[in-house]
Amino acid sequence: MVNNNWTFNQIAAKLEEVATNHQLIADFGKGDTWEIGASAEQTYPLMWVVPLPGSFVDKVVSLNWRLLFMDLVNKDENNEYEVLSDTFQLGMDTIAILSDPQFANDWRLARGVTFEPFTEKGDDQVAGWSFSITFELKFLRDRCQVPLSSPITKLWID
Repeated sequence: MVNNNWTFNQIAAKLEEVATNHQLIADFGKGDTWEIGASAEQTYPLMWVVPLPGSFVDKVVSLNWRLLFMDLVNKDENNEYEVLSDTFQLGMDTIAILSDPQFANDWRLARGVTFEPFTEKGDDQVAGWSFSITFELKFLRDRCQVPLSSPITKLWID
């Protein structure tokens, strides 16, 4: 990992780029899960990303994301396991792309990606998988890079 100053927006844009370029993902969205389908009809299969609380320890910032992969289930649910299988593969494909060595100087995906299935969600009756991933980024805490209008002085109380 190097200090490349990746921002939250750049990570979100990279996730969208992965979805846009994956031939089997038809749509992409981001935000809270209640927003899925709230402002516009979604096209499926859908990749939806939700930012989660993060942290930093020492000189590593951990940006946590939930990646949801979902598709429509028939009313009689006869394709539910097929949808679960297909959307699981979309999640695994995304993890493979983000783990590619080409990004080794940008971030590292933390070990231990977790995932869980969901069924019969939302008005569209979708099923799929939720993957929780963590981007680990270098953070040098370099005060010289902070855009200050004047220096912050030390306050001494005697």
